[in-house]
Amino acid sequence: MAEAGNLVSLWQRPARIALATFAVAFGLILSFGARDRTPSVVADMVSRTDREAIIESRDAQIVQRENRSDNLKIEADRQLGYEDGSVKLLGNVAIQFEDGLVLDTEEAVYENGGDLVTMPRRTIFGRPNMQASAGSARYKRDEDLLHLERNATVVLSSDIESDSAAKTEISAERALVAQSDGYMEFVGGVSFVGERQSMDAGQIRTDLDPISFEINSLRLTGEARVAGNDQSAGSLEVMTAPTIDVSYEEESLQSIVLAGGSRLALLTDGTAGQLREMSATDVVVGYLENELSSIMLDQAANISLVGSSNGPGTEIAGDNVEILLDSGEDAFEEISANKNVSIRLPGENGEIQTISANSLEVIEAEQDTGVVGGLEAKFGGEVEYVESSVDNETGDSESFRRILSENLSAGLDRDLIGMHVATFTGGVGVNTGSLTGSAEQVVYDADSDRVEFSGTDNQGRAPLLNDARGSLLAATINVRLGGPDIQATGSVSSVLSSGSENFNGNPETRRPRLLSEGTPIYVTSNQFSYNAATSEATYTGSSRLWQGSTEFRANSIVLDEATGDVIAAGAVETQFPLFQNAEESDERVEVVATGNAASFEYAEATGTVTYATAATLVTDVIDLSGTSIQLFLEGDGRSLARIFATGDVKLTLEGRRMAGETMTYYEADGRYEMTGDPVRIVEELPGDAEESGADSIECRETTGQALTFYVTSQALTVDAKAEVRTTSMNQPCPPAP
Repeated sequence: MAEAGNLVSLWQRPARIALATFAVAFGLILSFGARDRTPSVVADMVSRTDREAIIESRDAQIVQRENRSDNLKIEADRQLGYEDGSVKLLGNVAIQFEDGLVLDTEEAVYENGGDLVTMPRRTIFGRPNMQASAGSARYKRDEDLLHLERNATVVLSSDIESDSAAKTEISAERALVAQSDGYMEFVGGVSFVGERQSMDAGQIRTDLDPISFEINSLRLTGEARVAGNDQSAGSLEVMTAPTIDVSYEEESLQSIVLAGGSRLALLTDGTAGQLREMSATDVVVGYLENELSSIMLDQAANISLVGSSNGPGTEIAGDNVEILLDSGEDAFEEISANKNVSIRLPGENGEIQTISANSLEVIEAEQDTGVVGGLEAKFGGEVEYVESSVDNETGDSESFRRILSENLSAGLDRDLIGMHVATFTGGVGVNTGSLTGSAEQVVYDADSDRVEFSGTDNQGRAPLLNDARGSLLAATINVRLGGPDIQATGSVSSVLSSGSENFNGNPETRRPRLLSEGTPIYVTSNQFSYNAATSEATYTGSSRLWQGSTEFRANSIVLDEATGDVIAAGAVETQFPLFQNAEESDERVEVVATGNAASFEYAEATGTVTYATAATLVTDVIDLSGTSIQLFLEGDGRSLARIFATGDVKLTLEGRRMAGETMTYYEADGRYEMTGDPVRIVEELPGDAEESGADSIECRETTGQALTFYVTSQALTVDAKAEVRTTSMNQPCPPAP
């Protein structure tokens, strides 16, 4: 800055020579007359007004010449010389130096041979690129120091006389000008007003170019404050710190360094996502062509941005934060942070997203982030994502989602209001309160409220999901958190809770009584889905469900967790224990029932098991087939009450083979009833085929309209209508019906 450099040349060697010569020689010149030497003095002699003065003159002019040119010229209304060599100038004192400096005051005193010059009244200093003034001033020639006292002011400019030229004005209670060392110091209520910045401090030191008087640097101490004069959005509003250092290069602002409890504010137009306030222990502000280009915050850094609709804005914190700014724009280009990093993102619906990590980088988003034209935030090292809701009345927040990982890449809008699509990688753990999960990678789509788990970790572990229903492993798991609705594909494996009801905090949700309580339920399949609206869990593709001796195999298995129903379809194979009455006692015994069909359904409300299309049922006692087979169970869901079969029914029972259209079995009295057109029964007759030498076992075949068979008594009756005759015959046993 050209303005600042002007003051540095105030007191150069010509001034030293002039003042020393003037103090010593002034009296000699006036006392002994003019000699052919410099300096020369012209004055009108007057009667003395100060009796201590040995010489007095009026309207004197003092000219010091060196090398045939004037290097000092002094004018005053009155000059008084004293025996000690001091000289006092009074009234319209003007001193002009060879370098162009002009000094105007009403009184000046030279002492000690000119080593000390005191100006007790208001003094004005001027030169082509500088003006200065003070209520009083002192100049120490031997130290080359100029002291400005009482309301010191310095104005610097490349053209001090021009009203249009840029000017810098520095004012303080007092000032010190050190020409040889190239600095100025201002103390006490210092004010700095420049073209682009205004500054305040208890003390300001300026380092100057001793030739051009341009300011190279400033140091502000004591409640230092720097304010910007540009009122456009993105420009500096104010910065404060105990100490502020300002650096210039070729009249352009290069950097501002704030040390110790630093604060910074930028101007905004209210657009969400604009940088607003920052704080840190230390701050370095970089400039490019006098425009903000970077901000570095060190130790306990905090950044706040403008929010939307007068709501809270995003907040960023970290030990070290660096911001790169778009030159001439009101937006940042990049933000990076290290150590103890956290970012607080307000949502549009009052929720708060908080992310902490060891590092953060916010850059222009790529296409695959889901936010075209937005930003991408990359977090690294011990990432923790917490989503919480805020009570509008109390302001209290309650966390309800938490995700941990090694890395995170998140898509953000320019306004930084909420996170859109976030990809967590490396040992990811998810906790939403109602469910937990883990995977090598988790993609969280906040807009659709969905989470995708994928990837195996370095130990080969697949994605895992846990909730009150149980656990789920699969190559890929997709969850809509609001349901939750779940879809899983690839090597699906589930371990389900086995409570009969209230296992998910909902008394309307239950497991089927067909399964045992207290024992885990295992399910495998190629795919899985859970619909929260219908409470249906569907396993498809080579599905298998088992618990102890109970097992279901099918192309698909559906568990209705609202009703406890089970539905299976496609090559159904089942196996489960049933309790039946023993033939020889009233005790209940456990038998294993194996069933096959195209479809299977268990209705919890009625305790009904239905096999449909090419159905078979095999136990320790019976071998039954038909188009449809139904089992009716007691209230415990495990004890058999009745069996009903229709459609080409075939039954094998203790040496008897029966065929008909319908069959009903009543567990209470061990009774089988079969109807058909006709009913056919083949019974093996007593005897030993080997002993009789017969080629086959003798059987009795009976046909009729209906039959009844009692297991306990082995009694068999066959009844016929009038037009149908019951026939019986003894012959070798025919093939099974």
